[in-house]
Amino acid sequence: MAMNFGTFNSTQLTGSGLVTSSISGATLFDFRNNGNSAYFIMEDNGRLSGSLDYTASIGFISGSYSSSQIPNFSTSSAHLMGVVVPSKNDHKFLGTGSFLFTPGDNTTSGSIRLRAAGDFTVTIT
Repeated sequence: MAMNFGTFNSTQLTGSGLVTSSISGATLFDFRNNGNSAYFIMEDNGRLSGSLDYTASIGFISGSYSSSQIPNFSTSSAHLMGVVVPSKNDHKFLGTGSFLFTPGDNTTSGSIRLRAAGDFTVTIT
């Protein structure tokens, strides 16, 4: 399984979301929000041994995140992160935002799940 690069709408990422391989290098997530409240979540899917019971201390989404365009950026743990995608009514960001993720584990031996809520697209490159 390879990382799914391309453009995805939030409908494709709702519910159980999209499962893809873990990320092998610096990856840009670029958002265009057509609505108001919107959320994007990445979660470690590759080392789950049960319901939120991780078998390793370092997750596939641990690493470094950089952004000057996502004002509500939150990394919850090495296994789960989420961002509030700027609203189209946000006078500073006007529904756009991006972040760059560089993984600490770049082996692509695991998998991550991408999920969303709201009305936006994300381009992953």
